[in-house]
Amino acid sequence: MTLDHLTYTDTGTGAPIVLIHGSVDDMRTWSYQTAPFSAHHRLITYSRRYHWPNTGADSATAYRATDHRDDLAALIEELELGPAHLVGASYGAVVALLLAATRPELVRSLVLGEPPAFNFLDRAELEANYRTQILPAKEAYDAGRPIDGVEHFLNSIVGPGAFARFPRGARQVALDNAPEFGLEARSTPEEFFGPLTASDLRSIQTPALLVRGERSPEIFGRVIDVLRSNLPNARYLLVPGASHAMHRHNAPLYNTAVLEFLDAVG
Repeated sequence: MTLDHLTYTDTGTGAPIVLIHGSVDDMRTWSYQTAPFSAHHRLITYSRRYHWPNTGADSATAYRATDHRDDLAALIEELELGPAHLVGASYGAVVALLLAATRPELVRSLVLGEPPAFNFLDRAELEANYRTQILPAKEAYDAGRPIDGVEHFLNSIVGPGAFARFPRGARQVALDNAPEFGLEARSTPEEFFGPLTASDLRSIQTPALLVRGERSPEIFGRVIDVLRSNLPNARYLLVPGASHAMHRHNAPLYNTAVLEFLDAVG
C-alpha cells in the first residue's frame, strides 16, 4: 500500500509498532522481525521517502531529517496509530528521536538502534567522522561512481570489507537505494541531523531502549553513551556478535529483547 509518497505494509493487531529503517536501506531490512512482531502487535513497516520502491531521489535537492520526521508523523496520524512504539535502525532511530522530541503524543516508546547522531559529539569528532565516512562517499558520487560510494559508506559503518561479504539480497537492497544515498552524502549537517541537540534529550520522557552491536564501530557507542546520560527513561541492550545491523546479525536475541521491552512499557 502507499500513503502519498510512502510505501508501507500493515499487518497484525494490537498495540502498534512502526519500524523505521536506516540509510541505504528500505522496508525489506525488517524481514526477520515481521512474523514475531506482528504476532501480537499491529505492525507498520514502511520505506522512507526516496528509498526503494519510492521515487523522487533524482529530482530532490536535500535529505532532511525534519522531512522524514514529518512523514512519520503523517503516517501515524493517517493510520490512527498513535501513540505507537517506534523501532528505529540507524538513521531511522534519528527520525524516531526527532518525533519523540517534537510530537511526544504520537510516541509510546522508542527502540533506538545506534542512531548516527554524531552531532551530539564534539565538533572535532564530528568533522573527523565526516572526513572518513561521508566525504569519500560523496567524492565517489561526484565522480559518477555511486556503487563505490555505497560500498565505502557501508564498510565504514559495518566493518572493513563488509559490503563484499553481504548476502546477495542485502547487496541488492543497498544498490536499489544508491540514488537516495547520493542525497544524504551531499546534504549539510544541519539538514541531515536536524535540530535536535544533546541538551534537548533531557525533555524526552518516552521510555527508550538503546541498542548497540557488540562489534559496531566505537563512534556509535559514544553516541549511545550520550543518550544514556541524557535520556531520563532509558534502558540499554548490547547485542552479542552483531555489528551495526544488529536486528539482522542476531535477530533472535534482538527480537526477544525488543518484544519484552514493549510488553513492559504496555
